[in-house]
Amino acid sequence: MPTTEINQALSQLKAQRDRLNTAIAALEGLAGGEKPQAAPATIRTSAAGGGRRGPRKMSAEARARIAASQRARWAKLRSASGAAKPAVKHAKTHRTHSEATKQRIAAAAKARWARIKGNKK
Repeated sequence: MPTTEINQALSQLKAQRDRLNTAIAALEGLAGGEKPQAAPATIRTSAAGGGRRGPRKMSAEARARIAASQRARWAKLRSASGAAKPAVKHAKTHRTHSEATKQRIAAAAKARWARIKGNKK
């Protein structure tokens, strides 16, 4: 028998042994005896196959470390641009229409409504 066939047969037998061990462990768990053992690493597909896992947790120290480095990046960026914060914010001026413009808009609106009301009669 060539070595490739032997290796192939050996890998198939090992896979079958792993499946049997998993089945035995599950049956022992159902029988109420021992706790079922975890399947061998070769059988588990959830980790390798993109199985579902819980939310990732980050420690408070890690969050603080990341926040500090981000603050440092922003400080470096601000100092490089040379733009300082303005001391006082300028209030936006509220722009208004002049009286003549208001009268012209009101006259146009009245004319529009007159045309609409005139068409309904």
